[in-house]
Amino acid sequence: MLFACDKSQALLVRKVFGELVMYKRDSKQVGMITEKVAERHHLHEYVNRPIMQSLDFYVHIAKHIKDFKNVDNYMTILKKIPDVLKKPEFTFYDKNRQTILYFGKINEVVCYVVKLNVRKDYCFLATLYPISQNKLDKYKEKSYLKQD
Repeated sequence: MLFACDKSQALLVRKVFGELVMYKRDSKQVGMITEKVAERHHLHEYVNRPIMQSLDFYVHIAKHIKDFKNVDNYMTILKKIPDVLKKPEFTFYDKNRQTILYFGKINEVVCYVVKLNVRKDYCFLATLYPISQNKLDKYKEKSYLKQD
């Protein structure tokens, strides 16, 4: 059974049902690192770097599909990726992993994380998954402690 979706979403659906079919490696720009985010985390060299999403992204998030409350929430978060990257509720920089975590609240799921791996001339969307409000609060506390 396939839902009405584009080619990249079909990739994920087929993975979930046990049949992985890879299409040609394709990518698109879904956002950019804003001046506000770069300034907050002292990553000035990454201002206006494009954030790219490839078809591999859907394979990476397949393991989190059961964490979503329902298919509608899952489909909504995929459509809202550019919005979350443009105006996140909160961001956290993980220096050890060289990633920026973007948090946003959408629908019934309390919070999602969009994780970016930092590259030379672009960044890419690595994964996303829902998290609890408690976990978001812990990231916020950790961020404030790092600033002191």
